[in-house]
Amino acid sequence: MEKNIGSLEDRTAEVPKKLEDVSHRIMQLADNKEKVDQAIEQMEQMDAILKDAEERAERMQKAREWLAKTETRLEEINAQAKEQVKLLGTLLKEGGKDAGRQEGAPSMGARDVVTRLAHQGWSVDEIVRATKLSKGEVELILEIIPRK
Repeated sequence: MEKNIGSLEDRTAEVPKKLEDVSHRIMQLADNKEKVDQAIEQMEQMDAILKDAEERAERMQKAREWLAKTETRLEEINAQAKEQVKLLGTLLKEGGKDAGRQEGAPSMGARDVVTRLAHQGWSVDEIVRATKLSKGEVELILEIIPRK
């Protein structure tokens, strides 16, 4: 019994030291818990920032696509406008030449102008007014020249 009591005293003497070690470890865990909580909070903030950046990147991509479509459409409109200006220039030049014309077939330039105007959706009467050709001449040109 005395041996058992002696070994219990030895073990009991170690208990306060072990309790102190456990207490120290608990304190370290508590200190680290605050740091871990801060790290988790920072990671959540970073996650929110990344989501926001992804949304912005997606909106930017949509804006780029819209701009590309708009640019393409503007280029098409520009090409059409240039063609119409060229056509109107031809009309003005032909108008001065045709004023003195009395008979004969319309010039190749006039035929080209009539064809272009028709392709742009002009009516026969509008083409007659613009080119100063007769309605019969315009209709004949449109019948003879194949449509594109």
